[in-house]
Amino acid sequence: MPMDRLRLLLDDFSRVLERFEEALLAGSAPFARDSAILHFELCYEVAWKSSRAYAVTQGLQPAGPRESFAALVTLGLAHDEQVLSQILRARNDAVHIYRLPLADALRVTLPTFSAEFRKLHDGIRSHSGLMR
Repeated sequence: MPMDRLRLLLDDFSRVLERFEEALLAGSAPFARDSAILHFELCYEVAWKSSRAYAVTQGLQPAGPRESFAALVTLGLAHDEQVLSQILRARNDAVHIYRLPLADALRVTLPTFSAEFRKLHDGIRSHSGLMR
């Protein structure tokens, strides 16, 4: 059962990550920026849930996003704890962005976050044996 859940989450992660990467290529116009931020938030949600699901298959029981990402560090699938910490803070801040300068500042960091999500996705997929 845990592998079935992981498979579903990884499929969602693949789709959402693709859309996030597409949104980042759309430029910096306000609509493109807003789309990239929205897709970052969606990617964050499915990334931590996929991380948790993978950790469960490895006998760990992380409670939330921070613990789920930490579990991947422990398991050797994630290496940049600083970027993961920045992702956690940015997600918490993103849901409260009402000012354009803050949205613009977040948009600048999103390519780094996208690259980290890609590493997490590909690492979980390859280590779980659930390659496409």
